[in-house]
Amino acid sequence: MTEREFYDRVLASANGGPNLGEADDRRLDDLLEASCAVRHVVASSPEDELSLAWRSELNEKLLALARPVKKSRWALAWRPATALAVTAALALTFVLQLRTTPSGEFEKGLIELHFDSERSLDMAGVGVAMPEVASHRSSTVADDVGFEQVDLELL
Repeated sequence: MTEREFYDRVLASANGGPNLGEADDRRLDDLLEASCAVRHVVASSPEDELSLAWRSELNEKLLALARPVKKSRWALAWRPATALAVTAALALTFVLQLRTTPSGEFEKGLIELHFDSERSLDMAGVGVAMPEVASHRSSTVADDVGFEQVDLELL
């Protein structure tokens, strides 16, 4: 019988399988006694306390041999300059965003254009182009807001 088969039988016996025979019991007892002997040898060996003095000496020698690392002026100025540039870019974006958004005129023009297209569909039906329908407004939304027909097609 191989060791693998023996260990499988011991495991099966421990999990409620068939009991081991006398030869298997003796073999298991021999293995347990051998492990007890190893345990006794390990327990009787003297314990060495760890000393980290050699590590401290090594660190001191390495520090003495290492040349000091100096950071250049550019390396010291890099982080604040980057932070300042990002802050300035965000502030500029915010200011430009506020300036380019008219106070509701664009939205008002889009709503009027929507209502005009709905009225033209109600009056003339499908198939009539927008230039063929007369608008009640004096000028087109494109003239008021500054966008072209291409912009409307993208919507």
